[in-house]
Amino acid sequence: SPRGGVHAEQDAAAAAATPGSEEPLRSSQEDGAQDLPRVTPVYLERSRDQKPQAASKARAKAKAQPGSGGAGGAEPLNVVVLMLDALSRTHFFRRLPRTAATVEALHRSGNTTLFQFFRYLIIGHNTIGNVPLMLTGKFKHPSYEGVRLRPPWSRYWWADFRRKWGHRNALLNDMCEDLLRRTVREADPWLDHELVPWCCHPEYDAYGQYNNFVGPYSIRRRCINGRHVHQYMFDYLTQLWRGYSAAGVGRVAQAHFTDNHEGSMEVIGGMDPDLDAFLQWMSTEGHLANTAVLLIADHGQHVGPYLMTQMGNLEHKLPALFLLMPPAFLEAHPEAHAALRANAQAPFTPLDVYVTLRDLASFPNSPPSPPATLRDFPPGPPWARSLLRPLPRNRSCAEMRVPKCRCVCDGAGGEWEAGCETED
Repeated sequence: SPRGGVHAEQDAAAAAATPGSEEPLRSSQEDGAQDLPRVTPVYLERSRDQKPQAASKARAKAKAQPGSGGAGGAEPLNVVVLMLDALSRTHFFRRLPRTAATVEALHRSGNTTLFQFFRYLIIGHNTIGNVPLMLTGKFKHPSYEGVRLRPPWSRYWWADFRRKWGHRNALLNDMCEDLLRRTVREADPWLDHELVPWCCHPEYDAYGQYNNFVGPYSIRRRCINGRHVHQYMFDYLTQLWRGYSAAGVGRVAQAHFTDNHEGSMEVIGGMDPDLDAFLQWMSTEGHLANTAVLLIADHGQHVGPYLMTQMGNLEHKLPALFLLMPPAFLEAHPEAHAALRANAQAPFTPLDVYVTLRDLASFPNSPPSPPATLRDFPPGPPWARSLLRPLPRNRSCAEMRVPKCRCVCDGAGGEWEAGCETED
């Protein structure tokens, strides 16, 4: 059975503990958990052997260089990406009304600043066609077979936070699978926390026998031991943020939720109270003062009869994306604030989201740039840009590598039709 989020806090405290210390770790008393023995994670032993005290040195460097990626020029930002699979912007408001009201209220309170984006476009039809681009900038699906990018461009977005600032990183998934190997086909040896095995519980996973009534694509509620699967995910994120915050260690995380990956379009509504509660907790505990929160989908609804309608087909191509940014960061970088506001109506893709996440690790320094030329790609303007910089309003689908069948903003995608027949 799932063991909850207490292990995230345990690992966080272990990361801050002195090597060789035999002091027991005490989990949060308000959770009523018992004392736990200290366990040093394998990744921690490896990082100590290779780069001792790297995290503390990186944080000292950040403080010594005002404006280098930190809120107000101090510590660099923390980042949490909440990936809501198969959720369009329109359906976000239909089925997550409490969450929508909360992000608006948090914006009005001044605890965070909300940015909405109306022309966020997809490149691929499903997760495989979009998530790899967002995670690594790599093309790993039939539409772009033969295109290969090389480091330092093609690395997981959280790697810059790990390498430059010593942030701990986490990947959470609510399916019994290796998300990275399924989407990107490459593991990340520097991934500190990966919440996966608990999703293989037979009460939820049904030994991989997924259908419309069982498993992560079910039209029924997804529960383990009387609790929603997504509640265990929020528990883990809460413990992760609480533990590393107490230890003074930066953190970044990406959590993948499949609550809307089903045909009825109703299951996601059961997530609304818990997503709302998590965001309110982040605000109450003061974490929004130094954490960027990205509420994002990889694409809109792509299963069930709604996709066959004209409106459903359009929503599939316009996924949800909302960004909550710390006011102190925006005050320190007014040019980023202006760009984010101006880009609300600018077209962009998951590739631009990838560059934006990496840009957050080093802003205002230059963001990573793709190679000047790529095999199989026609020459033209840069095809991946950061949302922290002004985006042109007249970018065509061809420039952004959006196939014609998924282009909703103009008719200029005709010369870039790769993937439409092989994927849809």
